[in-house]
Amino acid sequence: MEDKHKTKAELLAELERMEARLCELEDTELRCRRIEQNLREKDKRYRELIESANSIILRFDTQGRITFLNDFAEGFFGYTREELVGRNLVGTIVPEKDSSGQDLAEMIGDLLEHPEKYPNNENENVRRGGERVWIAWTNKAILDGNGRVVEILAIGNDITRHRQAEQALQESEEKFRLISEQSILGIVLIQDGLIRYVNQAVSDLLGYTVEEMLGWEANAFAKAVHPDDLAFAMEQAEKKQRGEKDVVPSYTYRIVTKTGKIKWVDQYSNTVIYKGRYADLVTLVDVTERKRAEERLRDSEERLRAQYQGFPIPSYTWRRINGDFVLVDYNRAAHVLTNGGVAHYVGKRASEMYRNDRPDILEDLNLCFTERTVLKREMPYRFRLTDEEKRLAVSYAFVPPDQVLVHAEDISERKQLEAQLAWSQKMETVGRLAGGIAHDFNNLLTTITGYAELGMMRLHPGDRVYADLQEILKASERAARLTQQFLAFSRRQIIEPKVVNLNAILADTDRMLRRIIGEDIELVTLLAENLAPVKVDPGQIEQVVVNLTVNARDAMPDGGKLTIETATVTLDEAYAAHHLGVSPGEYVMLAVSDTGVGMTDEVKEHLFEPFFTTKEVGKGTGLGLATCYGIVKQNGGNIWVYSEPGRGTTFKIYLPVEDQECEALPIRDRLGYLPRGTETVLLVEDESSVRSMAVRILREQGHRVLEACTGEEALRLVREMKNEEISLLLTDLVMPHMGGQELARRVRAERPDIKVLFFSGYTDEAAVRHGVLDPGSAFLQKPFSPAALVRKIRKLLDG
Repeated sequence: MEDKHKTKAELLAELERMEARLCELEDTELRCRRIEQNLREKDKRYRELIESANSIILRFDTQGRITFLNDFAEGFFGYTREELVGRNLVGTIVPEKDSSGQDLAEMIGDLLEHPEKYPNNENENVRRGGERVWIAWTNKAILDGNGRVVEILAIGNDITRHRQAEQALQESEEKFRLISEQSILGIVLIQDGLIRYVNQAVSDLLGYTVEEMLGWEANAFAKAVHPDDLAFAMEQAEKKQRGEKDVVPSYTYRIVTKTGKIKWVDQYSNTVIYKGRYADLVTLVDVTERKRAEERLRDSEERLRAQYQGFPIPSYTWRRINGDFVLVDYNRAAHVLTNGGVAHYVGKRASEMYRNDRPDILEDLNLCFTERTVLKREMPYRFRLTDEEKRLAVSYAFVPPDQVLVHAEDISERKQLEAQLAWSQKMETVGRLAGGIAHDFNNLLTTITGYAELGMMRLHPGDRVYADLQEILKASERAARLTQQFLAFSRRQIIEPKVVNLNAILADTDRMLRRIIGEDIELVTLLAENLAPVKVDPGQIEQVVVNLTVNARDAMPDGGKLTIETATVTLDEAYAAHHLGVSPGEYVMLAVSDTGVGMTDEVKEHLFEPFFTTKEVGKGTGLGLATCYGIVKQNGGNIWVYSEPGRGTTFKIYLPVEDQECEALPIRDRLGYLPRGTETVLLVEDESSVRSMAVRILREQGHRVLEACTGEEALRLVREMKNEEISLLLTDLVMPHMGGQELARRVRAERPDIKVLFFSGYTDEAAVRHGVLDPGSAFLQKPFSPAALVRKIRKLLDG
């Protein structure tokens, strides 16, 4: 009973013991809770440390499967956690074999079985995409409660960039020194806070000797940094030491050399293994020249900007923004072209500006941008603010990465000059055709006219055949006048230029002009005093004035006012730039103005073409103005017309000023009897009908005639008759093989006293330069009559 029943004292004692034990348990639970909280806090700090680490951190189980990786590892390898967790190391971030052939799969297997053998190791790893990198790993086994390995914690740092340097150091430190000393890069090795190695390039860069820098504390190196850049350089160094993510791999700053010279360097820092321990390898690159080049580039960009602004062609810069183009810049030429209007459109979208009225511009901007090419266009463009239309040559050029540069050159004046050139070439072509026709036609007319006159000489005026021949002669004369107009237009007339005063020619024609225009038209002449002389053919200029007067009279059927004006003017570079064929200089202007019906632009375009006329059939041939054009051009001048419907017309002729004294105007020959002669004449003509007719005329007038059809035959006759006198050489100017002027020179070489008379239907520039014979040469224009031929010969022979 004593064993079964305890005493009260015993029970109280046991209760006290139980209360004491309960207190102990409560203390233990509290301590456990505190320990658990501390563990959670430590785990949180651990995870934060892991995620913020600037190193690769991952865990893998005993099967080699990845169970964890931090943010840095994700970014480094290029995989997400979801892609790597659960996958085996080998085949993902570890290749089965490295570049040297080492079996990495076997090494990983050995590591999992004997982690104590691999506290540290270096091996090749592979990033997403296949890039191989070297990583230095620190491995730690994670054990369960029974002491068994359940995972491996691996911490890695990328040592790829210095792997070769480290291997070189391990193989031969002397070899490393040799390489570094030959390097143009500055190399500094810092270990345990001290500079352990610097190469000669650093010495050359800073001006300190290698011995001076060896043993410096790392912070002492900062004294070489420019004071203005020191804070930035120190901040980057501290970030790297703390392993922060936003540290830049390289940065640029200024240094101050021992002598106080300022230079720019790029610094690259990496962690390496040096003599079995971690060290910082700092590479310094002297980029002073690069920085100077950058400054020069900035200066160049400023110059380019200035050139862009000074570029004479209007230029506009468009930027692609959200699928549209926005005008962001323009140059001064664009400002001038648009009269400042372009400033209103800066910041505006092309779709707003062009979608409705000029979608072609919007299409060109898009095409240039998408094709990355250059486009060229010509287009009419009407400026909105000035309502002025111009012809533009537009080019679009893509400028990377997102701009299109547009040049819009005003070519309105150039197009006008091109039109003038095309018109001039057309007139030249028509002129050559007209001249060729006139040449052949004149030979025929010479024969027709000559034989008609010869026939009339043998008949009585009352004979019916005489009257028929007279009609033939009249028709031939009218045809001859047409060919003369053709020759004038084609600039193939033989001209006899003289230095004259235009006022004298106009005074000589005044009475004739008044008869032409009639009493219902007022003639006003405004002749400049002290008018400069010009070198022209007076008869041709007189013909121009008459033709223009007739044209003005026909334009004023109800009467009006005709004004003829002269002046000495200066045509400058600006005028020449807008008028094709005009050279700057001094000119005499002859202007003929009327108050008639005027002309449209279409009429003016064809005004000087042969046979173009606005008159009714039978009221004109359309050769008058074509003749004026040819005469003015052949005399070295230019002719322009200014006219609008209902506002009259002005023709302005500009003839170059001649720096010589004026000559007397020629006196017209008087008609008389046909003189006879007995002299010997050598006649040279390749056209047989003309030659036969001329031989007959000369022989009937008493001359002895020697005839030849070529220049060579004529020379042979001259030499065969060396003892006989030949008084006159009568020769065509244009003949095959040897022209008239060449023949005359060769005959005169043997017979200096022989007289020479040239005749021709027209001349080409090979025979007579610009249609002008040598001074003093006698000439007879085809077609000619027997009387004209006989009088010309007699006048020449009689001196």
